[in-house]
Amino acid sequence: ACHTEFVVDGGRARIIEVNYRLIGDTMDLICSELLGVDLFAAVIRLHLGEPLPDGLPCPAELGRQARIHYVTADREGTLYESPAELSADLPGGVRLGHRRLRDPGVSAPLHGTNRDYLSVVHALGPSAESVRTAVEDFVGSSRWSVGA
Repeated sequence: ACHTEFVVDGGRARIIEVNYRLIGDTMDLICSELLGVDLFAAVIRLHLGEPLPDGLPCPAELGRQARIHYVTADREGTLYESPAELSADLPGGVRLGHRRLRDPGVSAPLHGTNRDYLSVVHALGPSAESVRTAVEDFVGSSRWSVGA
């Protein structure tokens, strides 16, 4: 299991890196939660030569959606303010999560990469609209402050 990170610029794709893991930046955990499957255990079993377990869900037939949003620093400096970590069940069967990727008080240069991520906000729920709204509402009502 691996994933490739790339950037499309000017109609061309440039490979950033090929990773030995499923996905990074907590997306593997969110995918595992969405599918209701321990993805790590399944990958380890494959590496041990065992077959995938029977009854794995077809992602297109889940009836659930996920949305992930990375809050990114727009300038170098110290993160002064960030919402607390959160895991909450919202009305309509939506589960919302927020995880800090940089703690307040930490200073960092601006890289133009995933090293600029301040937080990851995600939602799982019954529809694309419900998870989009949950993530947008949280991000829109929260504050991340980066300064010199």
